[in-house]
Amino acid sequence: MPIRNSWYVIAHADELGPGGCLGREVMGEPVVLFRNLDGSAGALADRCPHRLLPLSLGRVVDDGLQCGYHGARFDGAGRCVWSPGGPEMRGRAYPVCERYGFVWIWPGDPDRQSPPDELPGFLEFGVAPYDAANGQILDFGSDY
Repeated sequence: MPIRNSWYVIAHADELGPGGCLGREVMGEPVVLFRNLDGSAGALADRCPHRLLPLSLGRVVDDGLQCGYHGARFDGAGRCVWSPGGPEMRGRAYPVCERYGFVWIWPGDPDRQSPPDELPGFLEFGVAPYDAANGQILDFGSDY
């Protein structure tokens, strides 16, 4: 059983160019990642609330991701910032952040989200604080 309330890598940061969008799946749910023209990353459920068309087939415009079917635009919080008509719609947004060259997503309960600053770091390898013998070759016979 996967742990939903955790940060997961969903893409390399360089996969998501300026104004680009990318369809992925996290915890069995289709997600669209996009990068606004200001450089910030966002993630939404990959379906338009109007007709459930995949938003990953849309394009990025000034203030968010535009559905390829009827043109509604959604910001990184899932709010509909422009619609050609009809009731106000809202899509599901996922918290995202960029660290260590990756785009991370929180697929769980947003109220239980840990701060992105607490993402696990990478191990740093260094030089051992002791001298080791080097330059010697040891021959061991073996039957392969």
